[in-house]
Amino acid sequence: MKSLVTLFASLLLLLSSEARAESADLSYQLYGQGDVDCSQAFKSRDSVIASQSWTQGYLSGQAFIKGLSFHVSEQQHAELLDQLPVLCPKGKWLIDAMPAVLKAPQLGAASSEYSSVLGAGAFSCSDYLRHAHDKRTGALARIIYGSWMEGYVSAAALGLGNWSLSEIVQNDMVLTFLNNYCQQYPQTTVVHSGIELIRYLSPTDTPHLQAAETSPPAVEAKP
Repeated sequence: MKSLVTLFASLLLLLSSEARAESADLSYQLYGQGDVDCSQAFKSRDSVIASQSWTQGYLSGQAFIKGLSFHVSEQQHAELLDQLPVLCPKGKWLIDAMPAVLKAPQLGAASSEYSSVLGAGAFSCSDYLRHAHDKRTGALARIIYGSWMEGYVSAAALGLGNWSLSEIVQNDMVLTFLNNYCQQYPQTTVVHSGIELIRYLSPTDTPHLQAAETSPPAVEAKP
């Protein structure tokens, strides 16, 4: 009887994994909140914060790889993040909302206030260290900064070609990397830690990565 139960569970896992990879092979190229079902991505306060921060990281990663810049009006940005549950297709994952998010008018660089970095990535490493190691803010900081980094490297993994994020799935490597980087370079910004993590994970120095690195991210404004 036990073997039948085990076989049934294995079949369910197989069917689930096949369904999730049906349109594009996202295996090990999508990490964190972007791989969460839309019905679960906004179920609690923490999941909403994680989904919003992951989206900001993903957009910032797209900007880095593709040379984009976004309008960073605080009001417009907040409006866009509030629309995430509506933009997330029923029966899909948070990553499936990103095409609609990228087309949203709120991201248009319609004024002089624009940046290639949105959200937590625009904060300094010293800000991160202060937030992360304060007992009052530490738990929330881990969600915000960790989700942002996950979105950032997911965008790079999907945009730079065939490389895997499986290495960072174990042991919260994203936050470990961010902690180590920021302790060593507290004067830099969180996005620079994201860039270093992309360099670390990328199997080859692709032309897209070379081109992106010639244009440092603009981080003058924080939403």
